[in-house]
Amino acid sequence: MRLYHGSPARKDKPPFGSIGNTTPDIRPGRPFFVTQDLRYAEHFARGGLVTEIHAQLSAVADLRDASLQERLLRLYNSDPVICSKTQQWDEDVDGDIEASAYVLLESPSVMRSLIADGFTAAVMDEDVERGVTSYALLCTSEIVSVSLLSPVDEPAPYFEMAYP
Repeated sequence: MRLYHGSPARKDKPPFGSIGNTTPDIRPGRPFFVTQDLRYAEHFARGGLVTEIHAQLSAVADLRDASLQERLLRLYNSDPVICSKTQQWDEDVDGDIEASAYVLLESPSVMRSLIADGFTAAVMDEDVERGVTSYALLCTSEIVSVSLLSPVDEPAPYFEMAYP
């Protein structure tokens, strides 16, 4: 599967795809987000680098599945890391988790649970741009190759929110 990652230039570290930075830093609570949509990756690069990643995704958790969302939300809301950094997700206040399923993966407990269940990636619909699907890589084992496409001279224009 061909995927793309947009990495902005930062002062504290070189963007992903630059020399010496071609292995994603994946750890519990910090997956590596990619998309099949090149334009969307360019948007996230914000003038940085866009990298093409070829991966063999064999076990993908579908974060669009309501029953999986419910199970993972319970783990998220009981994760000591989440409870100490922020606060539990309250759907009455924060909205339906379906629209922000990627947030669940910020929980080390959620990522560990998915990996224990045999998943190596997760798929979700984007909350910024409707119709765009993203993947969160939970480990590097399924990455076949990484190649720099090119630096992005101008940031892609922000997507118009596609809410009804």
